[in-house]
Amino acid sequence: MNKAPHYLIGAIAALFLSWYGMVWGPASQQSSLTPHVDGAAVYPRDRAGLAKQGAEIYRANGCYHCHSQQVRQGQVDYYLMLTRTGASGESLLAAMKEQKAIPDENSTARAQIELAIYLRNDDRNATVNTAARNARKKLKNTEDRTVVLSLAALTDQATKKNAREFLKLTAEEAGQAGRAAIELAGPMNWSMAQSKLESLKDANASAMLQPREPGSKSDQALWADLQRDWGTRRSVARDYLYDSPAMLGSQRIGPDLADIGGRHTDAARHYQHLYHPRSVVKKSVMPPYTFLFNKRAIAEGTPLGPNAVTDAEGKSIQPGYEITPKPAAHALVAYLLSLRQPDIVPEAPAPKRMATSSSKENPK
Repeated sequence: MNKAPHYLIGAIAALFLSWYGMVWGPASQQSSLTPHVDGAAVYPRDRAGLAKQGAEIYRANGCYHCHSQQVRQGQVDYYLMLTRTGASGESLLAAMKEQKAIPDENSTARAQIELAIYLRNDDRNATVNTAARNARKKLKNTEDRTVVLSLAALTDQATKKNAREFLKLTAEEAGQAGRAAIELAGPMNWSMAQSKLESLKDANASAMLQPREPGSKSDQALWADLQRDWGTRRSVARDYLYDSPAMLGSQRIGPDLADIGGRHTDAARHYQHLYHPRSVVKKSVMPPYTFLFNKRAIAEGTPLGPNAVTDAEGKSIQPGYEITPKPAAHALVAYLLSLRQPDIVPEAPAPKRMATSSSKENPK
């Protein structure tokens, strides 16, 4: 039996599946993305002018061979934080019980939540309510009570005065009340955290998710990029929305450049690094890009022009010469300064380095 047609069909199917999974699939996911809008901030924006020209110079000189543009990061732990109780205390408690996002019965956090709800809903009778007084007894210090005052989100001076008296706070102590949050649940993954967050929002409460680095990282290598300060969060597809092609890089002979514009905002530093890398990083293996600069001999004491490349002391980077960037160097530096990853994309918030909570307990 001639099996050649079967082999041919199998080879075509394998090629099709490879193309579908590695080309069409990622391309279709990228095409469905849109810039993220956060108030007046829009990210990402398409590069224009010098920065767009600089991307071509970066590519033409093969910079992507030695530098990556992709910050890696391990799995993040998410914690559900209550920031305001809302008007309906019963709905909030019901939602918290349904989502198993309520602190233990005897915890300080539980007392804070219940008392904040009570003060908001029925502050006039708070002084004679046994449950409220019992909740108040669980608050061991001024900080615990100021959290309650913050969470109550009181809107008029009379109510605020009544609550302050009930909590036995002086005017000075009450003035310390600010934006507070109580940790309800965590650690958990993104999908579970989103479910709990939406449930609390439906109860007219205000809550937020706080991403943190896990206490014990299972794979330290995946957190190395953040520990080197190459970025504050992992790279995601949205970061490359307007890059064609996306120059992710194949090696890391030099540092990752995904957020180089955020790490080093001084253009002068980039010019100096391009012309004489080891004058900026002593152990740098980067070759000097002197062909991107003009070099002119000058007499000793001649003042340097405004565009001259100087060292940290304001002297010429090469004594006896005035070094000035060519248009290509201007464009390349503009591109490097445009490489930034701000912490505003919803799918990859920057994890907190330290786990903190406004409550004394850490309810799970």
